[in-house]
Amino acid sequence: MKTLLKLLLLLILASYLVYAFIHVSGKGDNTPCRMVQVTFTDSLHNGFITADEVYRLLKKANVYPVGLPMDSVDGKRIEDILQGNGFIKEAVCFKAPNGVVNLTITQRLPLLRIMPDGQPGYYIDAEGDRMEERDYHADLVVATGRIDSIYVKKQLVPMACYLRDNAFWNDMITQIHVRRDRKMDLYTRVGSNMVVHFGTTDSLERKFRNLRAFYEQALPKAGWNTYESINVEYYNQVVATRI
Repeated sequence: MKTLLKLLLLLILASYLVYAFIHVSGKGDNTPCRMVQVTFTDSLHNGFITADEVYRLLKKANVYPVGLPMDSVDGKRIEDILQGNGFIKEAVCFKAPNGVVNLTITQRLPLLRIMPDGQPGYYIDAEGDRMEERDYHADLVVATGRIDSIYVKKQLVPMACYLRDNAFWNDMITQIHVRRDRKMDLYTRVGSNMVVHFGTTDSLERKFRNLRAFYEQALPKAGWNTYESINVEYYNQVVATRI
């Protein structure tokens, strides 16, 4: 008797799980889709993709689900369309009860804008991979000059990651210029006529630490327009050249 009761309970539970799966996944559900809910996993960071841009991409590909029966909404197709966009790293689509299609988006976030000599501009992400400009624009540090893909990954990515993770310098630095000798010059928001000869990313933290000490201790006393250049390439030295 107890065995039979257990079997009946298991059968009821299995039937309920099948029923729930069918209704949550949308299969066999003729309820019209009434909304698309977009969630970004990295909502604290500014990227190029917004909910409106997601809707635009789906409409352009004729897969926007609102108004369609839930059982005809192709979640895999929606994921493929969104992941075909260079600024979306991952898209997950799942259907919920009451006609809601949920999209969870992980963006590829732009790290630096690259404007090489004689070549079209583009953005890079934290891995140094190219992100085409298209119609998007972001307020990022710009790197100009003699730049190739090897230099991007070996020098510019470490520099840009450091700036991103340090609010003071991320706000201060506006441009990185790569000279012919493959060394970097930095331009800042203050002292617009002054260039910082930074060199390479070797001893990155030490150089920025010395530069900040000079900015906070020497420049306020001498005046922001006193120097035409600051050199932090030398070990534990800051060499400033007056105008």
